[in-house]
Amino acid sequence: MLFDLTALLTTVAGCTATIIAIVGGFIASKLISLSTRRSDSVKSLNEVLEELDFKQNKMEELIKKVTEDDAKDFIRKNIIEFVKNTKLVDLYKKEDRLNIRYEDLIPFWDKCKNSWQEVKKVILDKNYKNEDLNIDSIPNILVKDLDDFEYLICKYAIEAYEDYIETTSRSINGGLHMPSIMPPLVKTRISIC
Repeated sequence: MLFDLTALLTTVAGCTATIIAIVGGFIASKLISLSTRRSDSVKSLNEVLEELDFKQNKMEELIKKVTEDDAKDFIRKNIIEFVKNTKLVDLYKKEDRLNIRYEDLIPFWDKCKNSWQEVKKVILDKNYKNEDLNIDSIPNILVKDLDDFEYLICKYAIEAYEDYIETTSRSINGGLHMPSIMPPLVKTRISIC
């Protein structure tokens, strides 16, 4: 008796094809799911990197602003020494508990020193008129070239310079007031401010 194996082999082949199709479907589904997760992960990673870049830029801006504020505070606190042309290294050594490093302070100090020299040169010019000063006694021709930081320091320096000249002339003349080298309008404006 011979058995007809055709039906058996056809059934086995059909079942095997079905099992392979089911397993293939699972694998394809898993691959599609992994691909979608990968795309989502890459998208999330790019968003995180963009946010990190934004936060780093914001942090750098804040550090720059804080450094500028600390430099402004340092220079304002030492404005008389600034006006007297005291060296930064000497002032920095005297200060306690500074919020700014010496290396970070140097560019601000030099920038202000240069601006102050220009302001002083224009104010002390014999041909310069009082009408050419703005409300803060800074020469109008220089105002457009000064940034906010330089403008504020020059304003403080002019006030300190007037006080220094007045104090110096009193001590030299035994308490008598001698006119300063600053134009009279500058003195008026400084006393108003």
